[in-house]
Amino acid sequence: ACHIRETLSLHRTKAMLGATSVQSKDEPLEIAYPGNTQDSDFESFDTCAKDWFKMVGESRKFAERSIGLLTEEMKKSGWIVKNVLLNSQEQIRFSLEM
Repeated sequence: ACHIRETLSLHRTKAMLGATSVQSKDEPLEIAYPGNTQDSDFESFDTCAKDWFKMVGESRKFAERSIGLLTEEMKKSGWIVKNVLLNSQEQIRFSLEM
């Protein structure tokens, strides 16, 4: 996920600044004059962003489908999954309800 986030960040920076190419994070971006940004640069960023959000959505759906299995496995392992006494901040952080 980190390399995807890094790529998205580089593409976003490239699109905003009009860079001519995306390089590694350790190399400076090549910057073009404003207005010289090619349409394919924005299409590439758009495609990358759409893929990212699709992957996040699929991950969420998988997690939602798997929550019941997780709860059952926790019960089998001796974890208490109901009526746990937590303060309000902890309740928010550890909520398994959808």
